[in-house]
Amino acid sequence: MSRAVRPYTILLARQKGIEVLRERASPMPPRCLPTCWAEQEDAEALRELADLGDDHAADLLVRLLAERGDLKQLRQLADNGDSRAARRLADLLVEREDVEELRQLTDAGNIHAATRLVDVLATRGDAVSLRQRADNGDVYAAARLPEVLAEQGMLELLDREVAAGTEGAARALRRARIGSADS
Repeated sequence: MSRAVRPYTILLARQKGIEVLRERASPMPPRCLPTCWAEQEDAEALRELADLGDDHAADLLVRLLAERGDLKQLRQLADNGDSRAARRLADLLVEREDVEELRQLTDAGNIHAATRLVDVLATRGDAVSLRQRADNGDVYAAARLPEVLAEQGMLELLDREVAAGTEGAARALRRARIGSADS
């Protein structure tokens, strides 16, 4: 679609509705309209089209909100079940190092936030928080805990994890012992 047609298309869509536009614009590729709105950073128009079930518009809306850093609207979409928004929201919170907000999202059931929170805790070497999360049933934290204990040389705690049957603990302990023998 040419640049000259875009403003007319957008105006027509707003005045006549999406269905009229689709009827009149049969040669226009269906992805063109949301792309035009994304280029103009028109989040409201993208949201309207996304609400009608247009996945491409929904993708573009999430991307636009993430680029703007609009955590509030991303969280709103995520709370309404949009997994794309949930993933981008978690990624933005990691970039901002907002562990508390990641915890809140995780506790609210956001699986993307849960995995990203565990990644942050593991990267920080926060074995205590990982242990707490694992004790509360967080399988992601339980899986990462042995690796963190090994990295920090907490072999006694890692021995306890092996005795408790924690998956991956024996492997992490072997690696830690081999690594400490090489030193």
